[in-house]
Amino acid sequence: LAVCVNANAEKVVGHYHQGSTEYIVKASTNKNDLTVFIQVEGKYKSDKVFIHIDGAENIQNFIDALNVCKTKYIEWSEVAKTNNITDFRKPINVKFPNVDIVWFGNKLYLSRKQDFIKPEFFVDENTNLVVIAGKAKDWDNEYIDTNFYMFLTPNDIDELVKALNIDTINSILSQETKTDTLFQ
Repeated sequence: LAVCVNANAEKVVGHYHQGSTEYIVKASTNKNDLTVFIQVEGKYKSDKVFIHIDGAENIQNFIDALNVCKTKYIEWSEVAKTNNITDFRKPINVKFPNVDIVWFGNKLYLSRKQDFIKPEFFVDENTNLVVIAGKAKDWDNEYIDTNFYMFLTPNDIDELVKALNIDTINSILSQETKTDTLFQ
C-alpha cells in the first residue's frame, strides 16, 4: 500500500525511448532509500504501466543487468549478421532484481515483487531488439492483470541507464528538497 501512496508523489528524473516513443523515469526517497518507477508500454496505448524498483542496490543491479543485455545484443547482432540469420529468438541469461509492476486502470493496481524481467534477444529481417515482456496480476485480485513490454536497442538501453543513474537522481531530488526548504 505504501508503494501506491508514493506513486503519485514521484518526481520525473529522466526519460528514455523505445523507438520514437518517449517514456519517463520517476523517483523519490522512501525511508532514506531511493525508489524508482520506469514507465513501460502496456497492453493498451492508454495504459500507464511502471516497473517499480525499491532501493539503490536493486536499482544498480537493474542497471548492471541492462548493461549485460546491451553487451549480448551487440555480440549476438554481429553473429546474426555474419551468419545471415534473420529469424531468431534467444533468452538472455541475466538475473534482474525482483520488482513490482504498478499500473493505472479504474484504480491503482500492484503486482508485488516477482522475478518479472526475463529479457530475450530478437532478430527478424529488419530488426534486432532486446525484448522484455511479461504479464502482471494484481496482488489483491488475480483476475485483474496487464501485459508490459520493453523493446530496446543499445541506444535505448544507454538512455535508460543514464535516467537511472543514482547520483543524478539523488542530485535532482536533493535540489527539490533544498528549494522546498526556502518556502517555509
